[in-house]
Amino acid sequence: MSSLPKPGAVLFAKDLPRMAEFYVGVAGLLVTHSEPELIVLESPAQQLILHGIPKHIAKTITISSPPTRRRRHRCETRVPCSEH
Repeated sequence: MSSLPKPGAVLFAKDLPRMAEFYVGVAGLLVTHSEPELIVLESPAQQLILHGIPKHIAKTITISSPPTRRRRHRCETRVPCSEH
C-alpha cells in the first residue's frame, strides 16, 4: 500500500450539500469527512474535496439551468508524487 495521498481535486461550491449529493449519486463516491463548509468524498482510487464558497461571494453567483460556462472558475487538481 502506498503512503502517498490519493489523487484528486478541490472544487468550490455555492450549494455544498447539493454538489456532494450529485457526486455521491453520479460517481458513487462516499462521504468520508463533513464539516459545515467542507465535504470530502472518496472512492478507492481518488478523492474529491468540496469547499463551500463564502456566503457573501456566493450571493454574487447565478447558477443557470441549463448550466453555462463562466469565464472565471476555480478547480484545483492534486496529483501525489514521490520525493525520490
